[in-house]
Amino acid sequence: MSFLFLLIVAGGAQVDALIAQGIELRQEGKNEEALIAFRKAHELSGSPRALAQVGLVEVALGHWIDAETDLANALVSAGDPWVEQHRDALNGALRSAGA
Repeated sequence: MSFLFLLIVAGGAQVDALIAQGIELRQEGKNEEALIAFRKAHELSGSPRALAQVGLVEVALGHWIDAETDLANALVSAGDPWVEQHRDALNGALRSAGA
């Protein structure tokens, strides 16, 4: 295996760990801390899933403008399996952010 491949795999594992950490923090009601974890995951990966998680926690925090932007950007990412699986819930969150 190449060194680049190992770096990509390690980076993916780090992103997954940050998303899992963010979800756990949200379940504990620590939304500000979760936002930090999700933003780090998005910075590392640029993934629509991470951006959607950022948007969802922004809704919970009442950061309506940021939430609307981030959720809309995540939803335009056609083909992302996680976004496709959660599209209805993300659209619902987007509607509440824009209300």
